[in-house]
Amino acid sequence: MAVTNTSHRITHQGHVVDVFGGGVDVSIVSESACGSCGMKRACGMSESREKTVTVYTPDWKNYQIGEAVTVSMTQGMGTRALLYVYALPVVVVLAALVVLIQCGVPELVSGLAALGILILYYAGVYLLRHRIEREIRFEIRKIENNRPQ
Repeated sequence: MAVTNTSHRITHQGHVVDVFGGGVDVSIVSESACGSCGMKRACGMSESREKTVTVYTPDWKNYQIGEAVTVSMTQGMGTRALLYVYALPVVVVLAALVVLIQCGVPELVSGLAALGILILYYAGVYLLRHRIEREIRFEIRKIENNRPQ
């Protein structure tokens, strides 16, 4: 189950694990950068994990459990997701630390406050998850005869 990048799209092959009103859950194998290396078994550094992705689609009735599919998103959407989950939290924590330390707050208290702010950030992301899900959309296609439709 390789990750391919075709015309600025990130795609994963997987299989349908659940179908529900309005969407499809797809199981994909997420591989590390060394997933395509021929020596990955020898060095023990490879990492792959199975993940379930929910794809909201009006065609959900056309999919069946166990069916092979391709899940994709644009690179821009992937970049936006990485920004929300990794980049912005680092900026928020560092900004909080700098401001608090410059205001004369002891380092231990500044560090704990920055962690508290990080918790609030992720709570906000959780509360806004439905809005974020509308912005970052996956697309799904059936695979027949080893070729996506």
